[in-house]
Amino acid sequence: MSACGGQPRWIEQTASAARFLTSFWLGAAALFVAAGVREVTTPELSETVKDLLVSRRFPVFYGFQWVCLAGAISCAGVLCCFRKWGRDRVVFGLLLLAGTLAVSDYLLVYRPLLELITPPGQPRCDAFHSLHKTSEIVNSVGWLLVFVAACLLHACPQAFGCHLPGGSQLVDLQTRPKSPA
Repeated sequence: MSACGGQPRWIEQTASAARFLTSFWLGAAALFVAAGVREVTTPELSETVKDLLVSRRFPVFYGFQWVCLAGAISCAGVLCCFRKWGRDRVVFGLLLLAGTLAVSDYLLVYRPLLELITPPGQPRCDAFHSLHKTSEIVNSVGWLLVFVAACLLHACPQAFGCHLPGGSQLVDLQTRPKSPA
């Protein structure tokens, strides 16, 4: 048993892995977007170079995203099966939806977008702008879903009514006057 709420240690380790994977993905995605925006708005880079960067960077982005989300979804699924907390089901659902969006974005948006800029340096057509806007929206929604899941994973279990057997209450919210000694 672990020191955290009387749960088996492997359950706590699974929860820790889910927290790590979701947080790691959120930070990596934010860094990727920040770096990508700088690259595509740099006037010194030609359209051909920017298109090459898209074809080189995004497969790594999607691969990393899928590994982190698959791991987090797996951990959340295990927590659903063994802890049976409602919060774990919500986390699992949010992560599953984010993973579905990620795969859909790759198949239905990124791949057609890549075809529009192959060979590199093609002029941007209306279809490109439409797909790019769709990708921005889908990725923003996916990021927010993972963010909410990570917040729930990091939150105190007692805040959600999860009664831990053998665990003490972290905060006593009832106000009782102290009896004079």
